[in-house]
Amino acid sequence: MIDSVPDILARIVDRKRVEVAEKEKFRSSFEQSARYQSGQRRDFARALRAKPPAIIAEIKKASPSKGLLAPDFNPALQAQSYFAGGAAALAVYGTTFITGSIAAARMGGGWMVDWLAIPTVAAGAHAVALAGNVALTLWPGAGVSVLALALVGLGYGVIAGVTAAAVAVYWRHALYGRMASRLYTAWCAAAIVLPITAGRLFDLTQGYGAAVLIAAAGNALGVLVALGLPRQDAPRAADPDA
Repeated sequence: MIDSVPDILARIVDRKRVEVAEKEKFRSSFEQSARYQSGQRRDFARALRAKPPAIIAEIKKASPSKGLLAPDFNPALQAQSYFAGGAAALAVYGTTFITGSIAAARMGGGWMVDWLAIPTVAAGAHAVALAGNVALTLWPGAGVSVLALALVGLGYGVIAGVTAAAVAVYWRHALYGRMASRLYTAWCAAAIVLPITAGRLFDLTQGYGAAVLIAAAGNALGVLVALGLPRQDAPRAADPDA
């Protein structure tokens, strides 16, 4: 599994180079369209306040857990349908190779904890995501963004894979469902709050640089927290209610 990661990243970069070369033919029209639309950009926070209840509709072709969601994917038509249905804003996801890298990393994270200590795997996952965020900060651009987002996706996937094993190791079996549900509830809350925060930061700064730096800081903190976790041979925590 680990040996396949560089190959996946190389395929991502090769594929995106071909796509960028194809789209370069239409660069002038893209830039003209962007200049026209920049004056029509909507304020994210204002859009949410204007249409209670504020619904952020998600446009996504595939999911690492659910697989292909829309075989006949037409994002423009889907966006129009969402707005006609009352959506206040859209969350648009690019999932070509990134989805595959997250799914592979999830399986890899579960596999690696059979051979390596949980703190080592978790810290390594955060370090990989941190490398992606740092690369995107230092060298912003289309080519680098593909590799950077792939690294972030790999880090996220490994963390998702190692989480179930960590709960099983650090708590006894009778508490597995309770602790896992609390953890995944927190993840769901973060999945709602953090994209809204990133959108607000974009409105304030007209860029994603601040959001990327915050994500990098979170990964750096994650490395430190992961390295502080007990090793696998430590006794499981007692029942917190006992």
